[in-house]
Amino acid sequence: MPERQRAKHLVFFPVFAYFPVFSIRRQDRAVSACGEILVWPQALPEHGSFSQPLHEKTMNLVEHPLVIIDGACGTNLQDMPIPAEAWEGREGCNEILNLNAPEVIVELHRRFVEAGAMVLETDTFGANRVVLAEYGLQDRVESINRAAVQNARKAIGNKPDVYVAASIGPGSKLPTLGHIEVDELASAYREQMSALLEAGVDLFIIETCQDLLQTKTALVACFAVQELLGKTVPVMVSVTMEKSGTMLLGTDIAAACATFAPFPLFAFGLNCATGPADMESHI
Repeated sequence: MPERQRAKHLVFFPVFAYFPVFSIRRQDRAVSACGEILVWPQALPEHGSFSQPLHEKTMNLVEHPLVIIDGACGTNLQDMPIPAEAWEGREGCNEILNLNAPEVIVELHRRFVEAGAMVLETDTFGANRVVLAEYGLQDRVESINRAAVQNARKAIGNKPDVYVAASIGPGSKLPTLGHIEVDELASAYREQMSALLEAGVDLFIIETCQDLLQTKTALVACFAVQELLGKTVPVMVSVTMEKSGTMLLGTDIAAACATFAPFPLFAFGLNCATGPADMESHI
């Protein structure tokens, strides 16, 4: 790997109530949100598949010894005044607020920037066709995702070293459980990711994953869209480890690491399901 792409310490943790821990494998250690030094399990492959060349117009993370990602979207929105009419009778669909109450989303992002966040996640966790269809919004995928990126950019303004990450959630249907066919899920991801990439996101965060098949489907779609559009941005993944010590469907962290090893991920980590204290053994 060229020296310009190496990082001595590259860690991601949020400003507020969301506690994922991301780490670059290259140095075989991470720093948790609590500041502890943690060692990657031996099961993590020792080849370079977790490194990805950065496009010259995407975020240059190697210039930052620490990258701070923003906090929770949904729970923070619950504490903000939102006009009732903005929901269009679709309460719970936070993504519609990108169109109907953009000032609320911009203000949420702005608060994170003021608190020190360097990466803003778009309000698009459930903005794919499969999830939006539950609210009758399946034909507004492109407009919602594009508006989400615009809202994040507006909050950033001219502030340097603040970047926009496309938030990609697991959706409400898991393929391993037979809720949805892989082809349908892949199509939904490609549609959403295309809109986000064309709108100018700096990286993708495929987050809160519970099903390895769902995650692999999202990753294949993500890299296919980048190749199709001729744009390369970093890709990060977070998985959800339950109190049981595995993902929802029984996958342990070593199996997850092995599964994602073939993909050129920029970073891999955990989300806040158990709280930071219970993450240490997995990290």
